[in-house]
Amino acid sequence: MSTLLSQPEVIRNALELGLGSVIKGYYLTGDPLKIPVANMPAVICLLESSSDDTGPTSQDLNSHTTIIKVVYNKKDDIGASPTQDMTREKIRRLIEDRDGVTKQYLPNTILGILRADYTFTGRFVLQSISTKYDISIRLGMEDMTEEAEITVRTKEYITISNRV
Repeated sequence: MSTLLSQPEVIRNALELGLGSVIKGYYLTGDPLKIPVANMPAVICLLESSSDDTGPTSQDLNSHTTIIKVVYNKKDDIGASPTQDMTREKIRRLIEDRDGVTKQYLPNTILGILRADYTFTGRFVLQSISTKYDISIRLGMEDMTEEAEITVRTKEYITISNRV
């Protein structure tokens, strides 16, 4: 018997398929804290929380919160020319860049990928996405990183066939 993929696995797989080699390291099931520079930019997907509530007849309503971290090496900004995109702008573009004419998220952005498959092939209902941008010093690293943390909240109906 195979097990169902977790929400972070589903999201990570969708991002890896959509972003490909733009991201050098894809991490799942935890934040490695010390990311080799060769693996940046990196994406980390981890489950922050989940909860079960009684749903419609014979169903539970499961809520998931997954955190997606996007990590770039801030050292790339040192000595940058005034016309060069700094890492924060690179991260913003990777997450939420939009077409100037249609105003839709580009298909090769994180929001473009997440919003295009709104239900993750019929499994989840994507409720909300929020993003925070920050500069961090990661544990055991001499280098600073520029990071974004994307919070993805979804709901999923789970059939409970043996409920009385």
